[in-house]
Amino acid sequence: MRVRARFFVRSGAVAVAAVLAVGSVGALAAGRTVYFGSPPVVSPAPDGPGSIRIQEPLVANQLTAFRLVLANQGTSTLTQVAIVGGSGIAASTSAPAGPFLTPGASFVGLLPIGTATCSYLSAVTANDGFLCTFPNLAKGDKAELQVAVRAQSTAGTLRVVTAAQVKENRNDSGANPDTFYAVGEATALADTLDSVSTFLDPGQASPVITPADLTATNRQRTTVQVPGVANGQPVGITEIADPTDAFCKAGYACFGQAAIVSVNYGSVVAPYLEWTMDWAAASLPKGYNERKGGVVHVEDGGAVVVIPVKTACTASVTTNCVVSFGYSPDKLTYTIIFRTPTNGGTRGF
Repeated sequence: MRVRARFFVRSGAVAVAAVLAVGSVGALAAGRTVYFGSPPVVSPAPDGPGSIRIQEPLVANQLTAFRLVLANQGTSTLTQVAIVGGSGIAASTSAPAGPFLTPGASFVGLLPIGTATCSYLSAVTANDGFLCTFPNLAKGDKAELQVAVRAQSTAGTLRVVTAAQVKENRNDSGANPDTFYAVGEATALADTLDSVSTFLDPGQASPVITPADLTATNRQRTTVQVPGVANGQPVGITEIADPTDAFCKAGYACFGQAAIVSVNYGSVVAPYLEWTMDWAAASLPKGYNERKGGVVHVEDGGAVVVIPVKTACTASVTTNCVVSFGYSPDKLTYTIIFRTPTNGGTRGF
C-alpha cells in the first residue's frame, strides 16, 4: 500500500504568478544580514549559497519535502520578501549552476508557516517552479516554508535551487545584495518493492508501508504508523542489506534487512512512532526462539537501543517497547510491533 497525499497551496491572499529575476550573493553589509536555507538557523549567516536538506530515503517518481527559513539577522527591516524555486529563478552569472530543478521533477505542496501568498509556476513542465511572497521581516523575524516535491521518474540525483529576494527594487548592486540562494541534492532510489517515500498532509496520521506483500523473493515488510503534525511531513522507508551488521549490536545475531525510516526530517515523534515488521518465517534463523528475541534500533544519532519482546508497552512505558509479537495463524509470517520515539534503522534478533 502506498499512501496518497492531497497537495495544495496554502495562501493568505490571492496567488501571484510571476517569475522573478535574481541577482548575486556576496559579502553582507551590517544593515542587511540574512540566513537562508533549511533550519536550524545558524549565525553568522553564510556568505555563499545556503543548504537545503531534502529528506531521504527518496524513491524515483515518489514524494519528499524540504524546509526553508529566511531569517533577518540584520538591523533593518526587510521589505518585499519572496521565496522562489525551480523555474521561478532566472539564470544569471551570480546564480548557482543549473538545473534549478531536476528535469521531470515537480513541486506538489507549498506550506508556509504564518501569512504568505504562494503559487506554482510552469515553464517547461507543470509546476516546475514556485513563488511565495511574505510580509515585511523586522529585525529577528523569519519567513518559513515547507515544500513537497515529486522526484523525477528515474533513479538519480534530485537537485533543487531556491532563492530568497528582499527589497522592493530587486537590485543586487552595491554592498547590500537583495537575492540569496540555497541549494540541495538528494538521491532518488530506484522504484522497487523495498522502498517507499511520501508526504503526509497537515494533520494527517497514516500508516506508510513498503509496497509488496511477503513472497518467496520479498521476505520482509515494514510499516510505520505516523501521527499527524500541523504543517505536514515527509516519510520514507527503505529496506537494505546489512552485511556488516551496522544496524545490529555486538553480541547479538540479527536477521533480515535493515529497515531505514525517516519521518519529519528525523524529529522526535510525539507520542511515538509505531513500527510493524513482518518476516517470512522461512527467513528466520534455525531454531529461532521468539521469546528471547526482539529488535535492535539504531537511532539517527548513532545510539543503539535493544528492544527485547519482554519489554512490553504499558501506560508508563510508551517507547522503546513491544506492543505484540508472534506468528500468523498459518505460521508463515512472524511479526513484531514496537514503538520508538525517533527515526533510525532496525533489524530483528
